[in-house]
Amino acid sequence: DWSTAGINVTHRHWLPMGSSGDLTLAYRVGFDAHGEGMPFFQQHILGGSQWVDLGGNIALRGLPNGRYRGYRVLYGSVETRWRAGTARFDETQLDLLLVPYVDWGRVWTPGESDEPLHLHGTAGTGLRLIYNRLFVARLDVGLGLEEFRQPDPADAQDIHERKPVLGIYVLVG
Repeated sequence: DWSTAGINVTHRHWLPMGSSGDLTLAYRVGFDAHGEGMPFFQQHILGGSQWVDLGGNIALRGLPNGRYRGYRVLYGSVETRWRAGTARFDETQLDLLLVPYVDWGRVWTPGESDEPLHLHGTAGTGLRLIYNRLFVARLDVGLGLEEFRQPDPADAQDIHERKPVLGIYVLVG
């Protein structure tokens, strides 16, 4: 049994670029904080109108789902959505979007000895197939940088190895 409380503030914004409507800059910035009574297995889930996991298919794409956990999180994403083509068949419209992106995040836990501005980041690109502006099939390929630390907690700042990790996400909805 456990109970905790938290707060989430998220801002999402879409900025059309150019007059054709084929290019959009989209970004999300969020801050999430919850009480220290939150169990470990829930710490990677951020609240708000849309639950977000750190790692996986929304934030820090490319890193494994739930890779970073903590009591305070600041995160963001920046995407450029380019409508590369549109096909029309009778009353059906199919749009193809190319979506390069960069994700970043910072997680704080009590008693940590990490650098205050130690950001985690990922980058990648995606494809979106949009049917009649309602149904989206999505493919994202992200590359993150996994950090391996010394097992001694006294040396928590000592990252002794970084290796790329690949995430591939297919979503339909």
